[in-house]
Amino acid sequence: MAVSKLRNRVVLFRLTQDEYDRVQQACAEASARSISDFARARILGPGADVSSLAQLESKVAELSQGIENLTLLLKPNGTPTETVIRPRAEAAAASQSANAFLATSGD
Repeated sequence: MAVSKLRNRVVLFRLTQDEYDRVQQACAEASARSISDFARARILGPGADVSSLAQLESKVAELSQGIENLTLLLKPNGTPTETVIRPRAEAAAASQSANAFLATSGD
């Protein structure tokens, strides 16, 4: 995740209690991390560098999918699939060698 620039500028405006309650409600509905993040996103638009709960949830879902994909590549006991495939291939090669040996020893 990119490092955010230092935010050292303040924009201040007053709200009535009713307006503030509406902002808080909109902030909760948008799953914003804070009123500041919510206001920044609404003012600056979709390209704003805003960390919100929705973005975090999206990232967690992406990571969860990656873990699920990795889990599918593992045997139930946790060994990588590659180590499961390799012995099977070696067993097949050994079986072919044994068959070849039996075929030639019968001559």
